[in-house]
This record gives sequence, structure tokens and C-alpha cells, in this order.
Amino acid sequence: MTEFLLQFAQNIGYFLILPIIIAWSISFLSSLLSQWLTIQTSYTITAILSFFGVVIHELSHLIVAIIFRHHITEFRLWQISDMVC
Repeated sequence: MTEFLLQFAQNIGYFLILPIIIAWSISFLSSLLSQWLTIQTSYTITAILSFFGVVIHELSHLIVAIIFRHHITEFRLWQISDMVC
């Protein structure tokens, strides 16, 4: 029974705790990089670079969907909200 509990705890660590730590680290580093880039250059340059990053990211989703032959009904690289801030 104790071997089962140890294996269970190890699996929780690998499949729950570790991904949370990795996701938080990536989010934290991304935020720091964005702030640093805005301070070093300008918000406009940061926004332009972010735009290209979003486009590349969305294209990667499209490519994987095509590779795995998903039925694609609609695709947008960029969607501007109708909401007024």
C-alpha cells in the first residue's frame, strides 16, 4: 500500500505540480520580458512584435490542425474586439 501511495504522490508531482510550476515560470518570464522591452524601446514596438508573435502562434495552430486533418470551418490570424474601452 505504501508503494502505491509513493507512486501516486510521484505521479501527482510529475503530472500536476511540475506543469503548474513550468507554466507559472513561463508566464512570469514573459511578463518580465514584455516590461523590459517596453522600457528599453516603446510600447509601439512591443505591440508590433507582439502582433507578429500572435500571428506566428496562430499559424502554428493552423499547421497542426492541417497535419492532423481537422475540419477547419474558420480561421483568423487576428481578431479585433467590437468592445470600446
